[in-house]
Amino acid sequence: MLVQVEAVGVTLPGLYHLRDLELPQRPGGESAGRVVAVGTGVDGLVVGQRVVGLAMSGAIA
Repeated sequence: MLVQVEAVGVTLPGLYHLRDLELPQRPGGESAGRVVAVGTGVDGLVVGQRVVGLAMSGAIA
């Protein structure tokens, strides 16, 4: 699926992480948006559906 991200989470630990960030790391772990495309074999999701996601890093990117 392809998600158009509309918002990302900014947490206090994430802000502390930004202070000591060494590139090429990308901060951010939470995101929210809408599904804009789904591939073959993807069940349970439809275009336009609101979704949230968790990532180890990179949500802000």
